[in-house]
Amino acid sequence: MGCKDRIIIKTKKSKSIMEYLKKNEIVNLNIIGIIENESEAEIYVDNEDVPNGVLVRHGYFNYLYTEDDNFLDKVLEELFKDNFYGFSGLYRPIAEKIKRRYLVTWENRCSLYYLPKENLDLSLIKNPVRSIDIEDSETVDDFYTYRDSESIEKIKKDILYRPSSAVYVNGSIASWVLTHNDNSIGIMYTKKEYRKKGYAVDVTIDIASKIIKSGKIPFLQIVESNNMSTGLAAKCGFESHGYADWFGVIVGTPQPIIDINNKIKSNHLDTIEGFTYLKDEKLNCMYLAPHGFKEKYEEIQGFTLEKVIGSEGIDLWCEVLISSLNIDENEKSSFKNIVYKAVSKVENRYNLYIGILNGRPVSAIALLKYETDIIGLYFAAVIPEIRGRGVGRATIIEAIKIGIKNHDVEFVLLQSPERYGKIFEDIGFIHSHYI
Repeated sequence: MGCKDRIIIKTKKSKSIMEYLKKNEIVNLNIIGIIENESEAEIYVDNEDVPNGVLVRHGYFNYLYTEDDNFLDKVLEELFKDNFYGFSGLYRPIAEKIKRRYLVTWENRCSLYYLPKENLDLSLIKNPVRSIDIEDSETVDDFYTYRDSESIEKIKKDILYRPSSAVYVNGSIASWVLTHNDNSIGIMYTKKEYRKKGYAVDVTIDIASKIIKSGKIPFLQIVESNNMSTGLAAKCGFESHGYADWFGVIVGTPQPIIDINNKIKSNHLDTIEGFTYLKDEKLNCMYLAPHGFKEKYEEIQGFTLEKVIGSEGIDLWCEVLISSLNIDENEKSSFKNIVYKAVSKVENRYNLYIGILNGRPVSAIALLKYETDIIGLYFAAVIPEIRGRGVGRATIIEAIKIGIKNHDVEFVLLQSPERYGKIFEDIGFIHSHYI
């Protein structure tokens, strides 16, 4: 069968698949772990007897290995349609090829370490270590860097079904480490009051010993900025084995982006009582993922963006906005009252910012908090006599920088008049649809 004639097949765990993955075993330990631990995970190959690559899909995350670019092309073409996708622990050469194709929404670049059996040194354990009590799962979750609404249940499964290790002091858990569902070692933490006592080494060696006794290879993926963990890994005998990256991408235009953009616009119009202050017949709906944000711009001497506080600040912000809009003089007063009412209500979740140029208010903008990780960009305006000097671009960029920093944002959404589309594209926004 020629490369162009290949068909990607959904299949089950098999000897041929495991043999293929073990040809580069250290790189593929996480894929092997998911196959072993998650029975509902989907497995895809191009040939069940002699695979040229393997894709494992478990929920949002995808685990992929191949040395064949034709397999990579085919699997991405057939199985990655308009949607959001995460990739977990991908061998960096493969990760780079995928990231060049799509918009990356987030990324954690990691170093891959593993512990050869002969490097295990049990003499490094200086304190009593035991498995984590299931009752302590909430404590582990409380200190987890990537804690979310689902993490507690994942932690409970890790404790119940896979090796874990902990040092307890006076009956209270002090230091711990678990094994994830891909068999990687992780969620390591030592409470501040118990640090510099060697507990991290104790639990690391103990869990590695348990993993080796089960017939597996201990491994971990360390975010490259985490210098403390790399030092601990080396101290415990782990060896570096290249890089494994975690990242998310958007393929095409996912329907949720369209739906949310429409919804956030509807919410915005509701707050201003349906007043149409943009006269264009159609609006360019756009979205920005922080990873693609181009925040550099030519500095404007004397320009700052300040958060609006209090009723006087809101009134000034409204004055700048109204003076910037091309609306009928007879409508300005009533629209100002509508806007003031909308943005001053805490429940409407607007955050207002005003641009100051050499002490003079010259621009206005608002961030509308829609969900925990989504904000809308609204009321971007510059007074007429200041336009053409880069103030609008500076106002937008500075507001987005604040929004991303303060709100842990996944997406910034907006609906722009068509004539402003290029400005937003230059910042990193991507068109989704027109309304």
